Amino acid sequence: MIVEKRMKTKLLLLSVLGILIGIVLIAFPETTMITVGYVFAGCLIILGIVYIIAYFKKDIMEAYYQHDLVIGLVLILIAVCSILKVVMLIELIPVIMGILVFTNGIIKLQHAIDLKRANFRGWVYVLVFASLCMVIGIILLAEPFETIKLFMRLIGVGFVFGGITDIITLYFLTKCIKDIREKRAVADEYDERTKKNDENDKEEPQKDTKEKESE
Repeated sequence: MIVEKRMKTKLLLLSVLGILIGIVLIAFPETTMITVGYVFAGCLIILGIVYIIAYFKKDIMEAYYQHDLVIGLVLILIAVCSILKVVMLIELIPVIMGILVFTNGIIKLQHAIDLKRANFRGWVYVLVFASLCMVIGIILLAEPFETIKLFMRLIGVGFVFGGITDIITLYFLTKCIKDIREKRAVADEYDERTKKNDENDKEEPQKDTKEKESE
């Protein structure tokens, strides 16, 4: 029971935390993006320091054939550039995604043309998918910052939806477990009464037999 209550409390806290994160993402997408950029830069700095420390801890002959110092310094340099140009870094992500999605759309377009040339009926569906990919790619390239803000808001909606549904699910599961326990308790009580009645029924004939024998 104690472990079950702890699990329920943890699940409830995680659900509430998810809802709060979602609200923050929906209300403050720009601030969240910049914070994520800084956190990413901080992780790179920590990783760079780890590489540098590892370089100085290694034997000179072992370190000679590796590039831990260079990797560490490069990671720190990337982190510093990310901090100084955090907005540009955030805008770069949807641009890269836009290029990849648009390229994928062009590849699908070629597939659609190939299927059309082969007189395959399904070429129209492939053409539709190709058009959608190219349109999404153009949107990502044209409005990278607005797109990433919308993306962050959608993630926020997902967090809020997930948190609310988790709480509802937890409520129904708790109620279901409670009902099962109550039914089991009633069934156990019924079994005990049945056993007692059976024992009483067995004892009564024995008493009657003893009384007759005594007479």
